[in-house]
Amino acid sequence: MANRRPLSILQRRLARYALVLSIGLVVGGGLFLVAQDSSTPWATILSGLGINLIASGIFAAFFAFLSDREHRNLVVEEIRESFSSHSEQLLGAVHAEQAYFLPRAKFAASKDYNPEFDIELSRAMLEASFYGFRGATAKYVARRLALLSTCPATVTVILADPRSDSLMRRRVADRTTNPKYRGLSPIEIADSLRHELAESLVGLFDQRFKSTITVAFTDETFVTRVEITDKTAFLALHISRSSRIQGFPEEFQFDSGSLHYEIQRAEIERRVELSTLKTTFSYSTTEEQLSTFLASVMQEPGGSVDPGPLRVAHHARMEVFDRHLTAILGHLNEDV
Repeated sequence: MANRRPLSILQRRLARYALVLSIGLVVGGGLFLVAQDSSTPWATILSGLGINLIASGIFAAFFAFLSDREHRNLVVEEIRESFSSHSEQLLGAVHAEQAYFLPRAKFAASKDYNPEFDIELSRAMLEASFYGFRGATAKYVARRLALLSTCPATVTVILADPRSDSLMRRRVADRTTNPKYRGLSPIEIADSLRHELAESLVGLFDQRFKSTITVAFTDETFVTRVEITDKTAFLALHISRSSRIQGFPEEFQFDSGSLHYEIQRAEIERRVELSTLKTTFSYSTTEEQLSTFLASVMQEPGGSVDPGPLRVAHHARMEVFDRHLTAILGHLNEDV
């Protein structure tokens, strides 16, 4: 930078010298040619020069006005184009960073089912070949699969391990602040939580002909609930203040390729891989196999659990949600 400045000054000086030299040569040449004409009086020559100077001055003023205006317009246009180009590049970079770190959409916490969230999640599931769920219980997952006209071929569900007493106590403590469980004792909340888990298993088993469903149990905090498809992920934050006050937590939607999407997709795969209690429901899974797995999950000493009462209880628990989701899915199922 220091070497360029003297060079620039030298270039400007040379340009000035060249201009002065050119003007001097032109004027000197003109005077020399005029001096060769001895027949014309000097008064006539000077008069002609005066007229030419006046004409030159008028022309120079007019030309300077036009050229200055055009030059100014050209400079303004170049600045505008340059600014526009840089602005587009900057906005593109900012948008790319936002898409990587920030959610595409946010759904506020609500006291009842959120139609906007259910529409977006249902649309994503209808278009997906994979659906993953990670949450304490999956009481709504089976009903979503049951009511969709087209289901993801592969479903992965990660649930809270009811064999972990510390995890169950943590989940009970979380639910005591939820208005939906207000008035229940900790023991009643714990029983409700275990029944939800068992009912969720039976509900998922009943959808084995529509999807191949892998269920794994883990011992984690579950401060969030994650639902993910091929193209998008929904993250529910249970611990925010608005989520604690309302019955249903606020949700954030992230596109595939974003930071949160990649993390949650990998988390689900790793959780299934490391789980010590898991199973897969497919068209070949029998009721007896479900009964045996239920006993191992719920730690029933008899070695089997009758799915019948759990199935009835699950349908009764989901009756209101079924009506809500059926009304939403009317036009979505028709579009598929």
